[in-house]
Amino acid sequence: MRYQNILYIFCILTLNLKIVSGCKCSLESPQNNYCRAEWVSHVKIISHKVVTVNDTKHIFHNSNQVIYTVDHLNVFKCPRNISIGVTIFTPKESASCGLDVLENDHEYLLSGGYESNIFTTTLCGQILANNKSRDIVQQWNDVQELQRQILKNNGYEPCVKMSPAKELNNSETININPTAIIKEGAIIVDNKNFTKEKESNVADQKGSVHVINISPALTEVREAKNTSTRI
Repeated sequence: MRYQNILYIFCILTLNLKIVSGCKCSLESPQNNYCRAEWVSHVKIISHKVVTVNDTKHIFHNSNQVIYTVDHLNVFKCPRNISIGVTIFTPKESASCGLDVLENDHEYLLSGGYESNIFTTTLCGQILANNKSRDIVQQWNDVQELQRQILKNNGYEPCVKMSPAKELNNSETININPTAIIKEGAIIVDNKNFTKEKESNVADQKGSVHVINISPALTEVREAKNTSTRI
């Protein structure tokens, strides 16, 4: 009994520690996170390592960083006139919102920032299925076909100031570029309905496109284990 009480107290203290030192991200729509990101890509993790940055001229000096080496399988967004890098930095510390759970040989939909010629990524700002998702990052196999088509056809652009998306019966409402090719879900263009039974190229349509009746987002993904080794 005494052992159980000690274990209970330990669990409570551990939980509180995670709450205090953990990272909190605001819930945003996929379009908002896409627009705020400097780069968005379908990547495969080749390798990763943990380093301590001691260079005082480095933007991450005096910190522990996970450095991923990746293969960009499909780049959806990148800084203009910049070739996207194959190395991506993220903080090792959870309090700094480091995304240190990505596994080698796994593919992800990843987004992040760009500063001082360094590509970065964090827990916050990842493009998820919707703004109610409990995921932290999407493995590529879990990205729904509709969202893949939106990404491939620049459907989240143009990026403008947007109000929060409305939620209707577990459906997501977003504005996308009318040149997108929609393969799943129902869409309405200028009051014309195109259902998922009929693939529709809406490139010639005008006006905003509202995607509705998207299938419920996956709320569980395989938990990626951190296999990084300190060097």
